[in-house]
Amino acid sequence: MFSFLLNPLLLADYYEGNTYPLGPFYIYNNVMMTNDSAVAFTPDSRTPNYTVKNNIIDGGSTQNNRSNNIYTTLAWYQDARYNWSLASGEFLETNLSRIFVDHANGDYRLRQGSPAIDSGTYVGLPYSGSAPDIGVYESDHTSPTTCLILTKSLKYGTKDACRAAGNCAIKPGNVYNLQKYLNENKIPGTTTNYLSAPPTGYFGILTFNAVRKFQKANGLPSTGYVGPMTINKQKSLTGCIQ
Repeated sequence: MFSFLLNPLLLADYYEGNTYPLGPFYIYNNVMMTNDSAVAFTPDSRTPNYTVKNNIIDGGSTQNNRSNNIYTTLAWYQDARYNWSLASGEFLETNLSRIFVDHANGDYRLRQGSPAIDSGTYVGLPYSGSAPDIGVYESDHTSPTTCLILTKSLKYGTKDACRAAGNCAIKPGNVYNLQKYLNENKIPGTTTNYLSAPPTGYFGILTFNAVRKFQKANGLPSTGYVGPMTINKQKSLTGCIQ
């Protein structure tokens, strides 16, 4: 008998209980988080045959048969004194804001530049990019960009000062940076970028429509105006740690 735990998002304020699978137990691509001081995952010694890969775990692990997991905290027994050490492809990342889009509000998608992107190992599940992602959600961000910081709100008709000097690619302004981001990133669930045209530094109709697509895809009012809500959402998706 084989047991699989594939792709669930397991969240708990507190949970206490035990399960004892009868045969090999395969745990792939999960997010196991808890708001309690207890660890999220503690296998029972009566069922030692676990294989644990590509998970994001808020404390807890097996001794063997594991790889490519991210731990956001470590349980007391995850220590060299108990013959435990990180396995191949595993690492500790305690800052959840570096991993997820908005964990505080329950958004456990991987943010742009997340260390979980392309850091997993193949377990038979479909993936995009150079390797599977770690966690529940396979990201569309196959080529993470640097942190996008817009210093002011933008609207249709806005022009960067660099346009007059003809050096936007060297000294880009807010509009150019916004366009570059929209041109390099895909609408979730599609192969289409938000903006198909190259950045110019001028906020025209193509940029206006691209901004509306971005807002709609991220649960924001689809106005085409780049204000604080849109700027903060882009910050959260591009690795800007606040």
